[in-house]
Amino acid sequence: MQTLKESAWFGLPRDKRSISWLILLDIIGPSSTEIDSDIRSRCKAYEQLNKQGMRMNSPEILLSPLTHDKVHKQISKDVLRIECDVRGINTSECYIKAMSIFSRRYPVISYVQGMCDIFKMFMDVHSLTHEIGTAEALSYLCFEKIVGKYLDHFSSQQAGIERSIQEIEDLLMKHRPVLMKYLYKHSVEVKYFAYNWMSTFLMREFLHHKEIFDAHFSLGVEEFLRFNTSFAVSVVIHLQNILMESDFEGILHTLQHVQEMHWERKEVQKVLSMCYIIYSGGTLCEELNKSK
Repeated sequence: MQTLKESAWFGLPRDKRSISWLILLDIIGPSSTEIDSDIRSRCKAYEQLNKQGMRMNSPEILLSPLTHDKVHKQISKDVLRIECDVRGINTSECYIKAMSIFSRRYPVISYVQGMCDIFKMFMDVHSLTHEIGTAEALSYLCFEKIVGKYLDHFSSQQAGIERSIQEIEDLLMKHRPVLMKYLYKHSVEVKYFAYNWMSTFLMREFLHHKEIFDAHFSLGVEEFLRFNTSFAVSVVIHLQNILMESDFEGILHTLQHVQEMHWERKEVQKVLSMCYIIYSGGTLCEELNKSK
């Protein structure tokens, strides 16, 4: 297990990522002889979820049949934004089914726009080495493992997102006070860009850089969020030189379009290195901030 965690930090092979994520997220055990049987068992459990109603301890009265219909329409509409094709197969029904199961199991949270972006991260990984039905089941289990742990990011009050934004602001002030003063000077608040980041844990912005989440998952579900906020801070610091040459509109355009940037592997590794220092409570040297 320790070897896997260390390997994950440096980026996992694409064909090994699915199994590795399942192990790192404690969905299946690390024993190589039991992996196939564990996966079959988890897939059967997922199908049982599809047959079940809401949890008995959930306030079902909050969701009337009309509300269920509205939730289904919301999910279906959100899925239209997502590129769902896998090897020429449209998997949009997988997204709708998985998100519908989640909304039934967590009726107080139900479905929040952006959840499909998180599910896509897992679907991309698992569909690479599994048939579509299995990929759907495994993706849901990973999705629920993360989202289920941090439900307050998706509640009506979104207290979790607010805490994460405050944490990002505090860490930026600690590690780059000059940059923070520059942002304040140009009336840029952290929430203007970090809200969207934290609503999908930056999975939307870094969908094509799965190695970033190899590192996240190597620390386990319990440490995922703290590492995630540290990563968000590191992204801002990495872009400091660009930001401090920009006005209000330029700053927001840069930070709100991170997913459109071309990230080289060495840049990703540099950001992850900064992230780990911040996560560990260390102090960044100015050299780590230079993008060239």
